[in-house]
Amino acid sequence: MSQQINLYNPIFLKQEKHFSARTMVHALSTGRKVHVAIIDSGVDDAHPDLAQAVQARANFVDGRAWVAELHGTAVAGLVAARADNGIGIVGIAPDAQLYALRACWEVSASSTLCNSLSLAKALSFAIERKADVINMSLSGPTDLLLGRLIDVALAQSAPPTAESVRGRASARSTPFSSSSR
Repeated sequence: MSQQINLYNPIFLKQEKHFSARTMVHALSTGRKVHVAIIDSGVDDAHPDLAQAVQARANFVDGRAWVAELHGTAVAGLVAARADNGIGIVGIAPDAQLYALRACWEVSASSTLCNSLSLAKALSFAIERKADVINMSLSGPTDLLLGRLIDVALAQSAPPTAESVRGRASARSTPFSSSSR
């Protein structure tokens, strides 16, 4: 086990006793050849932990330029922060390839908004590119369009990981909060 631990970053080493399950998972898989769509606010694709992970980025927020934002970058790091680079953390799938899909925008340090159209466009992008995993770390009202797109993704075997999968009955296009920090 000690040889395997040497592969990780210094911060991970300090936390290793709490993440022995992650160490075991990385012995089996690191996300190599897995494409993960991060549908969120902007991802900092120049961040040293993410620079090699982001394979494509797209901005679906109308009237707003691409910008690196806190929530999207944090989620991307949790998924695919690179191992053995001497900084930060190690993601759950450090060899995964990311599609950074900006469908939300930060309005303050504690508030990020999305709307149905921007989320639907990003979800369609992920489905068309056959993402292996689709992550939507957000919450909001049920939405008929998003529910149908999630059904398409599930039928295509790209299971979305989202809190909002629970309910899909009513359609709403008003912005809703995607984070509660």
